[in-house]
Amino acid sequence: MVIERALNSGAPQVEELSIVPEPSAQERYPNFGQADIELLEECCQKLAEKQDINAVTDKLEALLHKYPDEPALLNNLSTALYISDRKERSNKLLDRLVESYPNYPIGKINWAHRQLDSGNIDPVLTLLKSGWTLNRFCPDREEFYPQEVIGFCLLVVRLSLVLEQLEAADLFLGFAEEVAEAFDCDSRELEQASEMITLHTIQSEGFVEEMVRYLGKEKESEKTRKNRKKKSRSSGK
Repeated sequence: MVIERALNSGAPQVEELSIVPEPSAQERYPNFGQADIELLEECCQKLAEKQDINAVTDKLEALLHKYPDEPALLNNLSTALYISDRKERSNKLLDRLVESYPNYPIGKINWAHRQLDSGNIDPVLTLLKSGWTLNRFCPDREEFYPQEVIGFCLLVVRLSLVLEQLEAADLFLGFAEEVAEAFDCDSRELEQASEMITLHTIQSEGFVEEMVRYLGKEKESEKTRKNRKKKSRSSGK
């Protein structure tokens, strides 16, 4: 099975990685003018807040026309289109991103999430067929940025939960938390992932079903007590 091959090829495991601090905007986009850097940062902020998406899309289109070889622009434009429900073009851009920039992990990560959103597990397993490690995910990269590492770990957490591999989910979440703490990264997505693992753990151990049965019995007991009180008042008249 595809799942068995994926698990036997290296998961669950956490690798040794060379992680370097996030570059400055000027270092990340050396060909951009300062005004364009500020415009892109503004677009990213509004994307995160899901505000003014149509205006953001137009600005990203203009930036991409000016800098056609920048994968981050393709990624952000695809996200903007997806939010505004232009999913067909968004998916085409994401396919192009993954094909044209195989060593840009954020593009692959977002593509994989998009597949999981659609219930397509096999394409994600195929993408990770060489092993659940970032070094194999982007074999030509020697160094990775914290957000790339965290993003990859969160993808594996999500996939692990789909496959009911709770041990792998815990392992990769723990690694992501260590990286986030070491590089002072935003932890909101990690908190959400932790809540997802907790929910899956509860469900897998039957706590939910037990609680439903318990609440059902409590409700029935309350109904019985009310009926007894009614009968008691009636008999006292």
